[in-house]
Amino acid sequence: NRDAYLPDLAASLNNHAALLAETGQRQQAVPVSQEAVDTYRELAELNRDAYLPNLAASLNNHAIRLAETGQRQQAVPVSQEAVDTYRELAAATPNQFDTRLRRAEQLLEKLQDGT
Repeated sequence: NRDAYLPDLAASLNNHAALLAETGQRQQAVPVSQEAVDTYRELAELNRDAYLPNLAASLNNHAIRLAETGQRQQAVPVSQEAVDTYRELAAATPNQFDTRLRRAEQLLEKLQDGT
């Protein structure tokens, strides 16, 4: 039953991408990170309230993975989507997502500035 294991798969993909990046395998982390985003996007379509925070986090992580491999131009729209998603979450639940929103906004600013 694919649906029963999809949340665990998404989390595992996200963790795997982070571990690849941490061990210097940044190029290999990018497609794994993209798969995590795709999986969380699918989950958010099925249950938006439950998985939108995970989608926002995986988008932010994917933007980082892209930037780490010199793909800043591709990272900007991904980072912007993460910021937009965190803004939506912060508006719905004040104080709960403020820190994550600030971090996502800082990343977007760095990507846009090229720093």
